Amino acid sequence: MEPPVETRRQPTKRLPRGLGLSDTGWVNRLAALAALALSVSPSGDAARVPERAVTALPQVAKPAPLGFVTAMDQDCSHGGLLHNGMVQFVAGCAGVAPSPDGRLAIRQKAGEHGEVALVDGKGMLQDDISALRDDMPYVVSWSPNGRWLFANHYLGSIQDRLRLFEVVNRTVVERSDIYAEAIRTMVDRYPCLGRKAMVVASAWRWSRDGRYVLLVAYSRGDACRLEHGPQLPHGGWEPLWMIGDTQTGRVDLGSVRVRRNAEAPPPKDGPYARF
Repeated sequence: MEPPVETRRQPTKRLPRGLGLSDTGWVNRLAALAALALSVSPSGDAARVPERAVTALPQVAKPAPLGFVTAMDQDCSHGGLLHNGMVQFVAGCAGVAPSPDGRLAIRQKAGEHGEVALVDGKGMLQDDISALRDDMPYVVSWSPNGRWLFANHYLGSIQDRLRLFEVVNRTVVERSDIYAEAIRTMVDRYPCLGRKAMVVASAWRWSRDGRYVLLVAYSRGDACRLEHGPQLPHGGWEPLWMIGDTQTGRVDLGSVRVRRNAEAPPPKDGPYARF
């Protein structure tokens, strides 16, 4: 009788910080991201791959020197999955951000002015997303229900612009109502921003049901500096947390809170409990 063959347990691959092995939704998303990454060849051409194919864990983004990716960053290793679950895209670098079920994805092809598009799980083109095709970096996050996605689109000067998209019959439709509401809310609170300052908003995360998006609205640090002359604005401002409702296109005014410093996390009480 032959002696039993010793079996050794294979080590488990570590997931990015904050993602647990018990979180099957994230495991599925990682597998989908790996499969879709294979659909972008070095030449930028899409190749057919089996839908939901599983090969390996996808690239996790390496930290950028400044803590965020800028327009001058050409290091493709800074693109990929972030610790917060968003996907970072770097200008000129190929990348993909799959929907929660892996049947759709945002894909960017490599090269200057590379195509940014909605593709299916086999890498086949569904719709072009020209709004993100300006060789600037951005991060993408899909809603849990796969019907919406937001992109924080880098503008320069440490500012992002929120772009909110609805996927309708595999067509990407940009919805700007919540972004406009966030700007109005900020200017109503701080009138000094209303003359010539640029107000922007960035999204942080989706509610668990995929209906609401958590935002922070802000401007340049010197936007309300005291200036000479009776016609020029003066005063101060602080960043504002707020919640946007994708069904109504409105900001919940009862959710507006001041963000006291740049490191402060989002609130957790009241309407923020849904996140």
